[in-house]
Amino acid sequence: MDRQLNMREQAPKFSSVIEALDYWNKTCPDENYCYLNHFNGQEEKITYKNLYEEASLQSSKLQSLGLKRGDRVILAIPNGRSFLTSFLGTLMAGGVAVPVVTRETILQSLNKAAEVLGHIFRDAAAKYVLTTESNKALCEKTAEKVSQSVVISIVDRLPKGVQLSYNPLTVFPEDVAFIQYTSGSTSLPKGVVIRHEQLVAQIQSLIHGLKSNARDCAVSWLPLFHDMGLIGAFLHTLYAGMQLVLMSPEKFLFDPKQWLLAISKYKATMSTGPNSAYSLCLNRIRPEEMKDIDLSSWRVAFSGAEPISVPTIEKFIKRFEPYGFNPKAFVSGYGMAENCLAISFVQPGEGLIYDTVQREEFELNRVAIPDLTQTAVPTLCFVSVGKPILDHEVVIIDDLGNMLAERHVGEIAVRGPSVMDGYYQRELETRQAIRNHWLYTGDLGYLADGHLYIVGRKKDMIIKGGRNFCPQDIEVVVESITGVRRGCVVTFGVYEEKMGTEKLVVLAEVKPDFYKKRDELSSRIVSEVSSRIGIAPDEVVIFPRGTLTKTTSGKLQRAKYKALYLEGKLNTVISLKDRFRYFIFRTNLIISMFFYMMSSLLKRKKHD
Repeated sequence: MDRQLNMREQAPKFSSVIEALDYWNKTCPDENYCYLNHFNGQEEKITYKNLYEEASLQSSKLQSLGLKRGDRVILAIPNGRSFLTSFLGTLMAGGVAVPVVTRETILQSLNKAAEVLGHIFRDAAAKYVLTTESNKALCEKTAEKVSQSVVISIVDRLPKGVQLSYNPLTVFPEDVAFIQYTSGSTSLPKGVVIRHEQLVAQIQSLIHGLKSNARDCAVSWLPLFHDMGLIGAFLHTLYAGMQLVLMSPEKFLFDPKQWLLAISKYKATMSTGPNSAYSLCLNRIRPEEMKDIDLSSWRVAFSGAEPISVPTIEKFIKRFEPYGFNPKAFVSGYGMAENCLAISFVQPGEGLIYDTVQREEFELNRVAIPDLTQTAVPTLCFVSVGKPILDHEVVIIDDLGNMLAERHVGEIAVRGPSVMDGYYQRELETRQAIRNHWLYTGDLGYLADGHLYIVGRKKDMIIKGGRNFCPQDIEVVVESITGVRRGCVVTFGVYEEKMGTEKLVVLAEVKPDFYKKRDELSSRIVSEVSSRIGIAPDEVVIFPRGTLTKTTSGKLQRAKYKALYLEGKLNTVISLKDRFRYFIFRTNLIISMFFYMMSSLLKRKKHD
């Protein structure tokens, strides 16, 4: 084992993940690559040989169905063995993988998976669909609805007459590997086209920055249709020869302690989650449930995909440090699908790096002046998302296209080998996003001592009375009020001609017991925001639980609700359809939780 690890730690760089798979299959075929931690608690192992042979089988199946190099293949498959082998099999056959959200159980209705799937069917013009038996009807209905002819194949079935081939097509660096659809927080999802060489550049930057090697083990519950799960967990670990422990998102959402239990059991060194995942652990894991859990092996606790809440992270450290969690393990990062995944992140071992700046200078002049006085002057605190990844550059641009000096707020632009060529069949959006080889992210930020700090989305910035306000700062204040649901607040600015400036609108979901007290809660929201931010909301709209829908990656849709507000349709957001959708969601949740608890109880009795 040690000899194999030494060989693997010095493995060569590969031109594709398929070349990496072939290498590991030849070098250590019987070594375990992946442990599938199933919903019912059972464990399933996948060796490199298993992975290679089953991917070859999927490749042979696709070629027997008529797939040609460059054909798009939709993968409507949840986290698990079938996704891993189908994704790699598609690439082996020369196809272009298109992972999509499936949400077979509780989240399908909530996230309107069928609507998103229909858009992707039309946009990608895929000829083939690989899916599961339980998702087949959804795929057939979607294809019929958009009048598209596709070949739908069940992943665990093999058509008659298929000749298994262990010789995958040659994969060239310039070939398209997959199309990653963005989560669509501000518009319909766009297809980000990623070539093999761009993917490899991203993975190599992760290995370099996180110091990944074959002795590492990663635990992931992140969905594989999303870049953090697909690249950050699956393809990163495969390329580097690391072990992967894969869970379903549903298992984590039902029982967050299962994430920490897996890290403890497998002595995992890496695991990633958005800020909300750490918050969920705080809210749902009781101290008595942490018995025998050891988090001392966790050296990279990556946090990305959404703004980092300083109070949340500090509470997480305080709660779990007694169980071996190292505060320096937190690695904050920034990225987007248009750059494959990561753009920057803090080096492992540095921990969280804060920058406290003067609020007035920031809001009036968009300059982040450090607060060195330690006086009662109002301040803002931002968290560093580190320095640019290997071979990439980050600059800050003003509205005229000029590069700004340090500590001046502007649009973040990135250049490097992981930047996409463009959006699939969307030339206009591609020209808007990529100018002179620079990817304009649409995010606002500033640089200080080489570190990048994220301020917010350019389109979301609220300008009121000549001052600039980040919606996230206001949302954090509203979320802190008793009765308001965390992660369920949306704020935006709307230009009011009579006022000559933007008015501030706050939308908030509240807990069931507080909906009847919405007038009182609205007044408290106005008071808290006014005292802590310095501006009073002009309008507060209270909604019951389950009203404000999110994207597939869990982001609230500010642009959608701002558009509804401007159209005068905000009050119709709680339609009968929405209420029924939420009722189905809650019913499925209760049923799934019941069976989960029953299976856990039976397993415990059997063990006893």
